[in-house]
Amino acid sequence: MKQTFFLTVQKIHDGIFRKILGRWLDRIGISPNGISVIRIILTPFVFAAWVLHNFIGALIIFAVAAWCDMLDGAHARTSERFSCSGIGKVLDPIADKLLILCAIYTVGFDYLHFVITNAIAILEGSIALLGFLILRHKTFSSSEQESLIQAKPQGKAKMVLEVISMVLLFCYDAFGEKFASALKQIFETILHIYNLHVVTLAQLLMLMAIFYAIFSLREHFLQFIALKNTKANPAA
Repeated sequence: MKQTFFLTVQKIHDGIFRKILGRWLDRIGISPNGISVIRIILTPFVFAAWVLHNFIGALIIFAVAAWCDMLDGAHARTSERFSCSGIGKVLDPIADKLLILCAIYTVGFDYLHFVITNAIAILEGSIALLGFLILRHKTFSSSEQESLIQAKPQGKAKMVLEVISMVLLFCYDAFGEKFASALKQIFETILHIYNLHVVTLAQLLMLMAIFYAIFSLREHFLQFIALKNTKANPAA
């Protein structure tokens, strides 16, 4: 049921993307890999803006880079000009991990508990390593390549939670207690949740992201073990 819902939402998102941006990106020759490269290029500017105390700039650059994460996957799934490539399988997760690690070790380091910060870093690094090992040791069929560019529910949920958490903290850095008070008022008025500070909300979202990251790491680990067993027993 959850998988079907996720795929339905993804299909709607991809259809909207194709109508609004996809055909235009095809015409001007911007590939999914190009969007991933843009994300990687933007990441150090998030760090630089934050270090220079340009918190609004850091927020805007991070938001644009995170938005690009939605674009490259949709572009890879819907493009009539570009197809899934080997380098794309590596670039996309690298861009994701670099952006999130940059955020948690800048604004996140100021507000998140150090256990949460380091847990996310270790999990993201482990997922990236296993993903690299799987790609290195396996030759994928065309159907498997197609499944690779389909976003996995737990991985996408993890990324969305991480991005929302970091956006909240960047907003808090940029706008201070005015933002915290406005958000608190919204929760009290609409959801009847009282005394919820923006930092507490960001921590809760990141804890949920850790939960999904553990499931994602488990899936990568099982896939890697299955691949190793296949290599060890090719006739089985």
